[in-house]
Amino acid sequence: MACPTRQADRDKVHADVAGRHREDLAMVNDPRLAITEKHAEQLVELLQHNT
Repeated sequence: MACPTRQADRDKVHADVAGRHREDLAMVNDPRLAITEKHAEQLVELLQHNT
């Protein structure tokens, strides 16, 4: 009975770490996405003014 419990504990720890990693990635990528969207809008505006 001890082995399945240890495996379940390891699985839970792994799931928790993976979840925190995804949250960390989202926190880093959200500002990057906003900057990318702003740059895309600026490029469209420049292209419209130059054509």
